[in-house]
Amino acid sequence: MLRVPLDPALIVGFVLALVRASAWLVVAPPFSSPSIPAMAKVGIALGLAIGAAPSLAPLAARLSWAAIGAEAVLQAASGLALGLVVAVLFSAIEAAGNLIGLMGGFSIPSALDPLSASQTSPIGQLYSLIALTLMFTSNAYLLVARGFLSSFGAGFSLANSGGLAGLLVSELASFFTSAVEIAAPICAVLFAAQMVLGILAKAIPQMNIFTFSFSFQILAALVLLVVGLGALPGWLADIIVRALGGAHNWLVGG
Repeated sequence: MLRVPLDPALIVGFVLALVRASAWLVVAPPFSSPSIPAMAKVGIALGLAIGAAPSLAPLAARLSWAAIGAEAVLQAASGLALGLVVAVLFSAIEAAGNLIGLMGGFSIPSALDPLSASQTSPIGQLYSLIALTLMFTSNAYLLVARGFLSSFGAGFSLANSGGLAGLLVSELASFFTSAVEIAAPICAVLFAAQMVLGILAKAIPQMNIFTFSFSFQILAALVLLVVGLGALPGWLADIIVRALGGAHNWLVGG
């Protein structure tokens, strides 16, 4: 008869890791996308928990049965916090698309995003879908998952949970900075085009600039979007590095 010995500490460590992984998958892109089936998310959470269980086994061996519940709450909180850091910075790409859509005249007919169930501009949806596609085609999601697994070695306790507020404030500042940096080149050109149209309207009053400006602005925005999409992979890589770096600094230095 084949007997497989099971270490109770390893089992408890697996459960704690599963709690953190499940909470992380709820908010961390691209895994939080509704387009990913629920069973696939369960399989991803189980796989992450299996890989992280040995890291939590020493902690689980020191816990009493009464302390396991409190530790599970801490693991869920850390998973949500780590996922929120990635989600905040990742949403900067969609925000940049919304800024471009506002300057290009695409924000007037807002549409319902079926993935997030929220009203957004078509350009914002386009940027968000391209970013999700890039994360899967470039295997960037593996880098995000690896960064999450490395957090188990850093640990999480009430001692460094106090730095969470400062981390979120810093990530919100990075969110606005990243959104403006991505959209600034295109928005600057569109703003310059509007200035030129305004000068033409004053210089040539007979010309119907108001009607001409809509088609010209939309055409210019589409041309600039095609040119600007080439820089999107670089911005996505920079955002992922910022998110993983911020989460790591919080866990290690908090």
